[in-house]
Amino acid sequence: MSQNQYNFASLGASTQLNATVTDQYGTYMPNAAITWTTSDSLSVLVNSRGLITAVSQGSAIITAETDGVKATAAIAVSQIATSINFVRELLRFQSLQDTIRIEPVVKDGRGNLISPLSTNWSSGDASIVSVDSLGLATSLGNGRTQITLSSDDISESLTVIVATDGLIVISTVSPLVFVEGSRGTLQGTGLWGLDSNELTIGGKVVQVTSGTDSQIDFMLPIFNCLPPRKTRLTLKTPRDSVATEVSVTPLNLQSLTLGQSIISTEACLHLDKGNSNEKYLIGALSSSESAADLNQITLEISSGNDFSANLFAHQPFVSTSSLNHTFPIEVRPNYDEPTITRGGSVSVSNTIFEEHIQGELVIRANEKLLIEQIGIEQIRREAQYTSINANFQETANSGANIGDTVPLNMGLSCNSGDTLQVLAKVAYIGQETMWYEDVNNPLSESFTTSEYQIFDSQYTAKTLPVLNDYFGDYGDIDSNGKLAVLVTKEVNKRDRVLGFVWGGDLVPSSLCSGANEAEIFYGLAPDPEGTIENRVVTKSWLTELYDPLIAHETTHVIQITRQFYEDAESKSTWEMEGGATLSEQLVGYGIYGDGPGLNLGLSEYNAGYKWYRDWASDLTYYFGNSDSGKVPGAPEECSWIGKESQGNSGPCRNLRAVYGVPSIFMRMVLDLYGPNYPGGEKALSKALVGSTDSSGLTNYSRITGVPKEVLLTTFAMTLWGDGKISNNLTSWNIHDVMSRWVSAGRLQPYKSNTTNLTLPLAVRASSSSYLEWSPPALHFPSSIRIETSGSGSLNHMVLWIQRIE
Repeated sequence: MSQNQYNFASLGASTQLNATVTDQYGTYMPNAAITWTTSDSLSVLVNSRGLITAVSQGSAIITAETDGVKATAAIAVSQIATSINFVRELLRFQSLQDTIRIEPVVKDGRGNLISPLSTNWSSGDASIVSVDSLGLATSLGNGRTQITLSSDDISESLTVIVATDGLIVISTVSPLVFVEGSRGTLQGTGLWGLDSNELTIGGKVVQVTSGTDSQIDFMLPIFNCLPPRKTRLTLKTPRDSVATEVSVTPLNLQSLTLGQSIISTEACLHLDKGNSNEKYLIGALSSSESAADLNQITLEISSGNDFSANLFAHQPFVSTSSLNHTFPIEVRPNYDEPTITRGGSVSVSNTIFEEHIQGELVIRANEKLLIEQIGIEQIRREAQYTSINANFQETANSGANIGDTVPLNMGLSCNSGDTLQVLAKVAYIGQETMWYEDVNNPLSESFTTSEYQIFDSQYTAKTLPVLNDYFGDYGDIDSNGKLAVLVTKEVNKRDRVLGFVWGGDLVPSSLCSGANEAEIFYGLAPDPEGTIENRVVTKSWLTELYDPLIAHETTHVIQITRQFYEDAESKSTWEMEGGATLSEQLVGYGIYGDGPGLNLGLSEYNAGYKWYRDWASDLTYYFGNSDSGKVPGAPEECSWIGKESQGNSGPCRNLRAVYGVPSIFMRMVLDLYGPNYPGGEKALSKALVGSTDSSGLTNYSRITGVPKEVLLTTFAMTLWGDGKISNNLTSWNIHDVMSRWVSAGRLQPYKSNTTNLTLPLAVRASSSSYLEWSPPALHFPSSIRIETSGSGSLNHMVLWIQRIE
């Protein structure tokens, strides 16, 4: 026999016995016919293959026999208790010397009742109640105690109250699961006195709406983002105090379908239990518009209890006082991770462009200083009474001829000492542009007539119509019907600036000495020998550069003109530079046969790299790309809402922070809200540029009618999910385009698969952290919250979650 004895601890349990038959020589006989029998079928059964099953407590001998040869095994069935419950939750005596028999329900590991019982009864205070070996309890004195039943290695206690004069007895708790912010009821005796009463749940004082000796009605408080849980209810009166365990759940347990998301400004979300292999993207976002704001926080996930499979399944979403936004996002199939390749690019180094950005940001800062010093209202009033006001032009000033020389001012402030006069000749007069060359440029002819014709044709046919459609007219304040372009060596001398426009040129000269009172773009002059500042500027390189740069700078002319002459509110730096960067993309659509809403991918991006490069390359810096690998803390510690001089001290490469990233934010806004805006996305873009009462994110919120928290969070989700789980950005497939860069240049969320998590974070204005959370397949309901850390604050913080698998 495989074993000669076995003990069962539960009824219904089975085990297999095996018998081996050998002949007189010890040779195994595999085909011997074996008969199995039991000595007591009321205790243990055995089948024809030796499988034995416990039926009731007792013992039996199991015999295996073949040709008169036998082997036996002694089997015992002795149930072991694994659970004890009482028929009643409270044993209450109304008088002394009463007796009540306690009826326990004791079960083994398979849930079978155990009888007869081997138990031990004891009283916590024999002066109040006694109990005999059969569970008969007798009341002996006033008070409260417990009777304990022990069986095997487990025990359970029953509360006993004798002569309840002044003692609290809670007989009923309703509902079985308390919902935060909802009503509850206790019933019993001795519940509520005339004064000095207190009811607490989970340590919080509960508002009692009515209380009597037999019933208390109350309103549960709202707790600090706790998951469904067991907690303690404590009731105190002047004569007694009693505590019991209760179940509490938050008001809203949310379930998300694939692609759906929740946005909350209350720094708390409650997620229902999961029963599949789900994955979520969780973010903590700052909606601040001050780039210096850095919130020190922790993102916490706490797992709770599952009280009922269906109790909250159909509970509706209820919005509380703060913004709490739930919306579906179009779900797209997941893309396989593409092979990472680097596409071809125009040979313009990032270093040169970043140096240009430094110079341009100085120019924009000087323009803001100009407005502050003169005052926007003074500029507008003066313009109304001078001939430069575009609305009052009656004569044209286009009588210049090729070869004429004219003096032009070039300065970056309104101080007369900062203005440089350049003697320039008219080199070319086109349909929409007039080109001037500094007579002292390194080359006697900076560009040929045919090259100027190509520039003008591009600007006239492709660039200007798009800028007018999306940003507005630039006013033509000098009434010559053209954009002036001055190609001058003086730009070559200016700290690596590639070209610029100066808002001071658009101000009446009575307010700004040296103003040209004209729309002028100042551009680099070809210098193939590097005679100016040892800076080699080839004509071929400059030809590639000029078209998108002029589009960018002409957009600034339109933006500034609308502020000075159409009463538009002065816009933030990111609106100005993001809009000008977006203009390059918009012009590129017409050049390459692309357009909005086409989900352009990597192939289109590479083909149009000259016009499209900035938005995606700038995203890589925001995501943390650097020469030494991934920047820790990117993107959440970085920001695109301001430049370094505005407090953006994040760890990313911040020089281009206000360019490409806000441009793709704007592109997303046009994609989402342009189709339903009166006049379409072009009219929406014009409205954003020309709004007279707001700027920044407030401007975008007022024009679209969407809270800025929703705009920013939708953008945050789009940066990770576009092309994978969502399609908010219908003009581009970010996932496909970003495959151009190595992993350090792509968004890399934190990752966790634990049910409880504490993640320290620092989040800067306009940015979001990212956590890919993959809880176990059968996870309990969870609460997700943001808490302050150290000197941190929850001001402007938004918590969001999106289901991504």
